[in-house]
Amino acid sequence: MLAERRAYPRDQVIINVDIQILGGPVYEGSARDVSQGGLCVDLYGDKPPSVDAKVKVNFVIWTGDENIYRGLSGKIIRASSGSVALVFDDEPERTEKIVKEVLYYQQFERRKKARPRNASAAS
Repeated sequence: MLAERRAYPRDQVIINVDIQILGGPVYEGSARDVSQGGLCVDLYGDKPPSVDAKVKVNFVIWTGDENIYRGLSGKIIRASSGSVALVFDDEPERTEKIVKEVLYYQQFERRKKARPRNASAAS
């Protein structure tokens, strides 16, 4: 059995994210797990960004009443057709605060799939 190499435990989530390649395009997706170390995202589209690309990740957090947005910077460490994994490179205190906020609001809405981008609070 292989030893777990991750420094932080992962929490499963379903939350919309935008991944902005610094100086490049924006990719939309749905995070499937998050930790204080990084994030795994299923992308909407086939062509993933390049490994080692510097990115800004914007979480689209549903509070139960409205969407709020939180951002972290990072780097793509794995990319395949339809998904990417990235490591955060913000200061640890900021990363911890935002990840905790994402997990806090995740409790308000347990979903089986990501919220559509144009959905209203009533849906």
